[in-house]
Amino acid sequence: EVKDSVRPDAELRLKRSLVLSKFAELEGIVVEEADVEAEVETMAASAGEQADMIRLIFNGEQGKENIKRSLLTRKTFGKLIEITNDLAAYLARRIAESDDLEALPESPELSVVCFRHLPGGRTAAELLDPELLDLYQDRLQRALEVSGEGWVSTTKLRGRTYLRAGVMNPMT
Repeated sequence: EVKDSVRPDAELRLKRSLVLSKFAELEGIVVEEADVEAEVETMAASAGEQADMIRLIFNGEQGKENIKRSLLTRKTFGKLIEITNDLAAYLARRIAESDDLEALPESPELSVVCFRHLPGGRTAAELLDPELLDLYQDRLQRALEVSGEGWVSTTKLRGRTYLRAGVMNPMT
């Protein structure tokens, strides 16, 4: 009974681990022996009087393997974050090139891009009632969600409604 209750979580963890491992392999992400040694020394340096014990534990074969796995996971997630940030920057550049879209801020710091559709282009949108333009963003978000073609949320920035795209998956 206990086995059955933990099985779904264990299967999910295993699948995630296998996907991350394959991604790391495809991206050529590796951990060198020097990386492991540097990590052990960093841990030892912060351990104070226990530094020698840390070195003893993590300089063994099992300890080094644990550190190597941890570093590989960290590097792999770092690459995934880099990819999502690059995709968000690409989206922001495409928005900047368009006359009927605007982003705020123009360049995202992370993987979230807030933008508005400006029907008729920037010049025409300046003549629209701001509240109607906000309502239009809400309706646009809902239509996109209902269509199943994509999903964005809305948010308020500087008192106006913007669409909010959060790039979470590098395959998005």
